[in-house]
Formats: sequence, structure tokens, C-alpha cells
Amino acid sequence: MENDPINPTEVTFDSQVHICKITNYHWNYGMGTEKTGKISLVNTDDGTTYGPWKTTSKPGQGGVKNAYWFATVNEDISPGMYQVKDSDESTWANNEDSDFCGMTEIHYDISKSSKKTVGCSWTGSWPGAPQFFGGAISLTQSGNSVKGTYPLNDGKITGTISGNIMSGTW
Repeated sequence: MENDPINPTEVTFDSQVHICKITNYHWNYGMGTEKTGKISLVNTDDGTTYGPWKTTSKPGQGGVKNAYWFATVNEDISPGMYQVKDSDESTWANNEDSDFCGMTEIHYDISKSSKKTVGCSWTGSWPGAPQFFGGAISLTQSGNSVKGTYPLNDGKITGTISGNIMSGTW
């Protein structure tokens, strides 16, 4: 694993897409980063820039501080080739498997309408969950599927989303 990608990190969209989230990985030789930064997309043909979006973070393997940078985007992006830009490329991870491009994950949905949110993943917790569950409930949404956990008896939640209603089992 290296820092400072030597090749541009590029993605091509053949049609309009709705970007939900972009994640960049900042291993930085096991040191992570002191703070998070910003991520943006730049069209390689006309220079149109989307973002920059501020990021939040999660630790990486072994508790590496601020290793995963998450940008919540929620924007429609026109077709074309884009470079992913990172405000701290000197700590952005890459390796031979990534063709020495920055390690990036883009969550998107094919979109025809502005601000479409169906299909965007969501992760969160409900720290004030009723005591019946034994504490905080954690939920993760991918498309219309939801999975989650709660502390009591290693509880599991599964469900589906339809509009703004979740139905499922626990």
C-alpha cells in the first residue's frame, strides 16, 4: 500500500447518474490523517467541477484514525469521464491492484430526476432506541433493502423500504 497516487483516479458514466456517496481510503502507512478533507469530481472534457464535498470519517483496519473519508453527495452528475479529486492526495492510498490510482468507492444510482434519493445507501444508528432492544439500533440501507442489529441477544433486523416506510422483521 502506497500514498500519493501516480495515476489519475477516473470514472466514466455513460448516462446521467445520481451520486449518493464517495469514499476515499487514507491508509497513510498506518497513520491515517489528523483531519478529513474534501472530495470532488472534475469532468475531463469540459472541466465542470462537482463539489468539493466535506467528508466525515471512520477508522481503518487496526483503528487507523480517519482512514475512510465519506462524502455525502446527493447530486445528479451528467454523462462523461471524471477525475476524482482528493484534498490530501499525499495520504490517499493506492497500490498495484488499483493501478496506482487513489482507492475510491462511488455509490450511485441511474437517475433521470433531480435529487433522487431512492437507491442511495444509508447507515446510521438510533441511540435512543427503546430499552426493549437493549440499547442502540444500527441500520444500513442499500437500495430498498435494510439490515440492522441491536444488542439484546445479538438481535438482527431485516426489512425493505417502500417510499418512507420500512417493513420487516426483528
